[in-house]
Amino acid sequence: MRRKVLIAVGDREYTNILKRNFFNYPDDFTLSSQEVFHRQYLLEIVELEKPDILILHDTYLPSSFNTKEGRENELLDFIRLFNSILDESLRFVFLCERPRGDVFLSTLVSLGVRDIFNSNSVPLNVFFEQLIDKPRFTNVEKFLLLNQENIGATIPINSFNEEQQKEETNEEEIHKNISEKPVIQKVVNKNVIKRDYHIQILNQTKKVVGVPVKRKFLLIGSPLPRSGSTFICHLLARAISQKDVSVAYVENPYSKPYTYERFVGDQKTNRYRSKFYEYNNENFTNISTDWNMNQVSFICKNPTHEPIYSSQEIGFDTWIKVLYSIPATITIIDVGSDWDNVIFRDLCDIADHIYIVLDPDISLIRYFEKSKDSSTIFLRELLDTNKASLIGNRFTPKILEKNFIKELYQDVFISMIPTFPAHDVIESQYKGVFLNDYKEYRNILKPLMSPFLNEIIPKELMNRRQISNLFKKVFGKKIAVRKIERK
Repeated sequence: MRRKVLIAVGDREYTNILKRNFFNYPDDFTLSSQEVFHRQYLLEIVELEKPDILILHDTYLPSSFNTKEGRENELLDFIRLFNSILDESLRFVFLCERPRGDVFLSTLVSLGVRDIFNSNSVPLNVFFEQLIDKPRFTNVEKFLLLNQENIGATIPINSFNEEQQKEETNEEEIHKNISEKPVIQKVVNKNVIKRDYHIQILNQTKKVVGVPVKRKFLLIGSPLPRSGSTFICHLLARAISQKDVSVAYVENPYSKPYTYERFVGDQKTNRYRSKFYEYNNENFTNISTDWNMNQVSFICKNPTHEPIYSSQEIGFDTWIKVLYSIPATITIIDVGSDWDNVIFRDLCDIADHIYIVLDPDISLIRYFEKSKDSSTIFLRELLDTNKASLIGNRFTPKILEKNFIKELYQDVFISMIPTFPAHDVIESQYKGVFLNDYKEYRNILKPLMSPFLNEIIPKELMNRRQISNLFKKVFGKKIAVRKIERK
């Protein structure tokens, strides 16, 4: 009888590797129609899908807990709950990178988990042979700590690595380049990606410089259309990437496409579609969902091949999949003026910062302050929270001198973006580049973007000296230096 499998790994690439290989065993397994990309949805999806096998990853699957102890207790509570509700009929498969003497693994065994893969590489033939077979205690007996004196201690890392190396010497494994992952015959764990994680800046020498940066979601929008929120999104995305922090810009899938044409996507991409397209279409080939320019990842609609999506097509669950599959530390979500959309209101709950763009139009400002429509009331309520701020777009110091404006907004704006010459903006659009990258605008934009960066990025990273482009080019290459002694 075929068994239903629910994958709760949390990483899109890892999940795809597993899915492709499960398709090789059609007589033994069927895949659940849904996937889990955050622990907070685990219970709901398990109850909905009723799988026979649940594959969990220790660190890739994001958690709301920031500490290791909190994440471990959360998983133990899930397993106890599922065992109680489902009468131990759900088979847990736990993927991790932990030493054999880890106390948490021993606890999992005591709760009935019979499939634990603790190596950073798992031969797929071993993985699937074990899942085809019935759960066996002998598969996990090695993880059980029977001696109480061992509780709280773990096997030294060196002995774990030596043991793993011995095991690997007895197996033939095919090692290929990362770009050839679809044909690799093993599952390979990547660097750990967590809800709270460290940004890592890598060069080709594989040395890492890390500064702790909490992963953050930003929402930017305006009360009314054409107030410049998208323009500010693009400026901020590039300003963040210039600090060597990974950043993604996500266009509103429910509005008319703009960003693809703004950055001349037809010339700079090949068969590109947004990640919303990927999650809304089960079968597609020869399509790319990756577009990165100047260290900014774009997720935007291709107007030739993608429609304006509805909330039924792209629901909140799809948003969660998209957001947690983006390998970026900072994600900027462009709401536009679509605050009435219930999905964006839900996204406000998980957002770290919300920025509302206001235009210097007296009638529109009065409307914003007095209107009783639900969207405007919602924005005013957001501004009463500690996560929302106002941005003045096309504001000037002279405008703020007006009594009406001064009474409402003096010392309220996090930043005021001036009007830029139209010919410069048009030139950047024509060339498909960021305005930030023009030499004459670097010093102009720096103080305008600093209030955002100071709020989003740790001081250690803000105060770190930027490496010049010349040094970046040098450090991006392997260079041999010989010492010449002179007498």
